[in-house]
Amino acid sequence: MASLKAKLEQALGVVAATMTSPPTIFYGADSDEQVRPCIVCHAMPGREEPSGLGNYWMPFKVTVKSNADIQTTENPVNDHDARVSGLLAAMNRDDLEALLSAAVADFHVMLIRGRELEPDTQGRSFTDSFSGEAYCCPADIG
Repeated sequence: MASLKAKLEQALGVVAATMTSPPTIFYGADSDEQVRPCIVCHAMPGREEPSGLGNYWMPFKVTVKSNADIQTTENPVNDHDARVSGLLAAMNRDDLEALLSAAVADFHVMLIRGRELEPDTQGRSFTDSFSGEAYCCPADIG
């Protein structure tokens, strides 16, 4: 049985894959195996609230990563910005909780809060992370 963290990462990846021409999607913490451009879906351990019910606030981050040195087009910044726009369109939907819940068996998201976009540029590498918290449980209650 997959952990709640793994289920949330998988569900985020399914939703991210709905964007037009998504790059390769990876799951979990950063690793050297990720080739840019890519999307990384990462969830962190959550806190149970209220205690004893099995519902958790799980922080998550979905990151678009690009690098100008390995782009194949003339304007890598525009390409990265287009990927970020596609991810935001996928993640800022009114029905995001329902999409995440439907993406993985025995998993339900009741609420998403704290949606934020965090851009970062280091040299010729670009990362934009969409983050928030999912209030979820390891059961299909829908």
